[in-house]
Amino acid sequence: ATMDYMRENLRQKVVEDVLGIILTSEKANNQEIDKVEAKLLALKITVKLEAYGITFDEDKFLRAVAMHPTLWGAAQTVQKLLPRTEHIDDNMSA
Repeated sequence: ATMDYMRENLRQKVVEDVLGIILTSEKANNQEIDKVEAKLLALKITVKLEAYGITFDEDKFLRAVAMHPTLWGAAQTVQKLLPRTEHIDDNMSA
């Protein structure tokens, strides 16, 4: 139970960090993410998640953001790409 609690706390921290990156990255204040912004976001998220030992699938993220190129779409995409608690183990992969 303690490990499950720690895993869920880690997942929540990762989600918070990534959402923080997304919300502070949009410079034009138009709520839309263009191709350049999406690539920069993917890079920032990848670097952040590497600190947690999580591999981030940038290509999958870029394809998903292209379908929903908004801040909300990017946030939803990240939450879908990050593993749920019951799938988290020592080698998390997003």
